[in-house]
Amino acid sequence: MWHEDDRIIELYKSLENGGGQFPRECPACGQSHAHVLIYRFEPSSLRGAVWVWCDSCGCYAHFDALVPVW
Repeated sequence: MWHEDDRIIELYKSLENGGGQFPRECPACGQSHAHVLIYRFEPSSLRGAVWVWCDSCGCYAHFDALVPVW
């Protein structure tokens, strides 16, 4: 069952220095099944949306964010 969990947002915050390899360790359950999807609303904009989730424990978060330039 999917459930919101703010701990998973830490995974997005860890991307500030670049992408890296996925899946990654989930901050909520410790399993290596966590993913991030970043969507830019317009090519010329830095605004976008972020989805972060873990296939193992079902935690997720969705929020608007400034999308990294990389």
